[in-house]
Amino acid sequence: MESSASGDGSSAADAATAAAAASSSSGPSTSAPAFSAGGVAGPSATHYLAKRVLHGSAVQHVARGRFRSEHLWEIVLCKETSLELVVVGEDGVLQSICEQSTFGIIKDVGVLDWRFKQFGIWPEIEGKEILVLLSDSGKLSLLYFSCQMHRFIAIENIELSKPGNMRDQLGRILAIDHDSAWVAISAYEDAFAFVHVGKSPHVYGPNRDLKIFHVIISEIFLSTRNCREGKHHARCI
Repeated sequence: MESSASGDGSSAADAATAAAAASSSSGPSTSAPAFSAGGVAGPSATHYLAKRVLHGSAVQHVARGRFRSEHLWEIVLCKETSLELVVVGEDGVLQSICEQSTFGIIKDVGVLDWRFKQFGIWPEIEGKEILVLLSDSGKLSLLYFSCQMHRFIAIENIELSKPGNMRDQLGRILAIDHDSAWVAISAYEDAFAFVHVGKSPHVYGPNRDLKIFHVIISEIFLSTRNCREGKHHARCI
């Protein structure tokens, strides 16, 4: 009887030690088997719990704009699955305004200058610039900063493709035209599309008729204007 009790005590101590070691892990996730109420772990009673405890700290994309007011220049730092709004203080030190998670890994970022547009249509964004995000969620997100909520809020999530990172799926690179009315979207290769952004956005594409047999590194709008109309063309490089 004494040896049995000693064995049970040793097993409980080992289990407690393993659980403590797992909970003190400093990595991005922690996991440990969940024991049943009776203290006996079995195939049907074993579950694994995982939680991300750290956000990526490397800044991969940067956008500059007037997101809270037309009188303030601010910076958005994109860190893989989160974005942070900061301002430069008088001493030159960055001061964080807010930080929030995103629903996917950020692929590219841009800014729509809608400060003097959409008046009477979207009162909440008047005088503000709009943050544009591409992510592996497969959506093009248009975000404005809400001073009441103290965070970026989506005014539109435009579906481009299925979630993921396939090379021929839209969602790798974006470019915005001079008038902030069109956004060009491309995949890693072989596909691109145009999005007309506004109150009723529309996606034109993906265009697969014009084959691009190389990896797309960047894209830019080339604008040609005359007295009667403006024409815009996106060029992939």
